[in-house]
Amino acid sequence: IKTKLFNFLWKNKRDKIKRTGLYQDRDKGGIRMTNIETMVKALRLAWIPRLLTPGRKNWKTVPDYYLGKYGGLRFLLRCNYDIKYIEGLPMFYKDILKYFNDLKTLYSYEKGQDMVIFNNKEILVGGKPVFISEWFNSNILLIQDLLNTNGQFLTYQEFRNKYPCKTNFLQFYQVITAIPKHLVTKAKNTETPEAELYTGDNLLFELDDSTQIHLEKTKTSDFYRLLNNKIHTENQTGPTRWNNTMKLDGDAWKKIFASLKNICKETIKIEGIPV
Repeated sequence: IKTKLFNFLWKNKRDKIKRTGLYQDRDKGGIRMTNIETMVKALRLAWIPRLLTPGRKNWKTVPDYYLGKYGGLRFLLRCNYDIKYIEGLPMFYKDILKYFNDLKTLYSYEKGQDMVIFNNKEILVGGKPVFISEWFNSNILLIQDLLNTNGQFLTYQEFRNKYPCKTNFLQFYQVITAIPKHLVTKAKNTETPEAELYTGDNLLFELDDSTQIHLEKTKTSDFYRLLNNKIHTENQTGPTRWNNTMKLDGDAWKKIFASLKNICKETIKIEGIPV
């Protein structure tokens, strides 16, 4: 498909502009050419709002069953997960989780996901992340929930006195010994986030300090834009070369690119495709 698109654009001739540049927005010198790989990811990610739709539906039975083993999709998306540990889930839904993880990585998502005990790829018991439903239902979610006021792990008896949930010493000991020291140190020096962020009805997901999405309303085009803006960031070859003589900054080039469609609507074209 990609080959056919670019053959059509250049009339079966050699590319005249780098493809990474054409994928970008017009104010960056591109023509918003569709990136097939990114579009596939966006189409998968657009299933997240559908999967989060309230109520029981026949088509959701399978994903709800398997995702429920990890606290549900809304919780899992905020965890430091790795899809290789998600067992039983059909590949279609694994792709959704993988691409959402890719999105978080592109935006350097932090927001305390590595402080979550469950589904954490860095906290392994028997070679696998843990999920304990009794702890989850009692809002024992974060490493900070296992620490006392001095930043030390609770003893087993202190844990039993603090939380009204069923557990045994072996299970408790396995979890606290599986937590890496660097995460314990980080937990001591990190303010404990509200549990509602992970278990409540909050559907706003902050990818970074300036970018947030609504998990039930984000569409394919929104996911595509979010991915594309981070994947294709390379400067255009032409402006990079012309800057050796004209010395224009990035804002100046944005104005030039944005003005093309207004000053030359009929004449500025790339092989018949209006810019």
